[in-house]
Amino acid sequence: DFTPIAHATDTANPHSVTATQVGLGNVDNTSDANAPVSTAQQTALDGKETARGSTVAEVPFSALGWWVNPNFYRVNSNFGDAVYLGVAKEFDAWGTVRIDNATGRWNFKQFGTTPQDDHGAPSFAELPDGRIVTAYAKHASENFVYYRISQSANNDDWGDEISLATGDTATYASMRFVDGDLQLWYRTVVSSFGQWCVRRLDPVAQNISVSTNWTSEIIVYSAEYLSAYENSGVAGQWKVFSTQHPLSGSDNNIYYSFVQPDGSVVKSGGVNLGLLTTGSGLPVTDTEPLKAVDAGSLTTRLLASGESDDSKPCVIYARFAATYADDAEYFFGKYVNSSSTFSEISLGLAGEPIDGTPGATHYYGGATFNPDDRTKVYVVREVAGTWTLEEMTIAANYLSASITATLATSSNKLSRPYYMAGRIAYTEFTSYVSYTNWAGTVKWVDV
Repeated sequence: DFTPIAHATDTANPHSVTATQVGLGNVDNTSDANAPVSTAQQTALDGKETARGSTVAEVPFSALGWWVNPNFYRVNSNFGDAVYLGVAKEFDAWGTVRIDNATGRWNFKQFGTTPQDDHGAPSFAELPDGRIVTAYAKHASENFVYYRISQSANNDDWGDEISLATGDTATYASMRFVDGDLQLWYRTVVSSFGQWCVRRLDPVAQNISVSTNWTSEIIVYSAEYLSAYENSGVAGQWKVFSTQHPLSGSDNNIYYSFVQPDGSVVKSGGVNLGLLTTGSGLPVTDTEPLKAVDAGSLTTRLLASGESDDSKPCVIYARFAATYADDAEYFFGKYVNSSSTFSEISLGLAGEPIDGTPGATHYYGGATFNPDDRTKVYVVREVAGTWTLEEMTIAANYLSASITATLATSSNKLSRPYYMAGRIAYTEFTSYVSYTNWAGTVKWVDV
């Protein structure tokens, strides 16, 4: 017999109703503990931050050069918080990485596969309307520098490539805002040392998408390596450290000067030396006040520049013998009184060069500043076959430095550290034969 109560309490499914029939086809009886992780969830987890000193993420492309402004850029504005990283691998994919600081997730956008290395890794700047501009060169293979502009604010939806003709084959494209003008620096290979050039554009008054709105090419220095780091406080001036004589490139000293908007160079005391590369030569009395580091009989490698905790110009560099050796020493140097007295402290030995063969070009692990905490610097060194990325703290009296944390350790060669937005990006080389024959992985750690 049938009764309503008996039918209502029957749990045997007398009508054989299926889960699909009632809209539950995607539901099963798996417990929460045993539920699988979805593809979307795993993607998000893979991109999340982890603890201090541990790997946040990896990008399978070697990246960055250690001689110019860091190609590691933070956007922190009304348009959001993100970090952009230029990556490039010799004869392989190269382009940009965008890291969302809120989620830790990253995205790679490939620009091409033309011959490329750290000299051509893209650099970045944020335009007043929030769009991002990225500039790059193709490592002295073409008489052009290139740039792309994002189509929306703080995004990597890059528009078409725009070209700027250069006086010779170009490399090391790098950008920085100075007093409202976007400055684009790059090196042209007109000699064994090359020439550093600059162009300017006001992105508020001029359309950056029109390449002819940039100023003409201004040649500033004849030097191999340069690090320009911030506005001097005088309208349009940029603070610059450079390796080798700023005119002839004939020595291995490190020079400090101020570059004017027209490309002329001002030395300590405000004396304008004019356009260095158009003269017949600078007398010693003029170049000596520009010199911060005297290499003597040794050679220097400029690694990074910035300002110390007391707002004085400072630089990190390696000093080593001209012949192959693993006895290079890192130094932190700064001006004590304005820009008149320069002092240095040791950051310890660098260990084996990256290109560890006789006659090599002495590319050491490298070092970088922390502009958010100017008492901190980060150094890569090799000891007995082990490579480490270390945090060092500069003493309050600037007379010593000590290792306060080890952030990464590997039997593979580590190199090219850069700090930005609480992270340090660096390269772990899985192989390194020469600067034209290598492979590696970009990693970043949270500090």
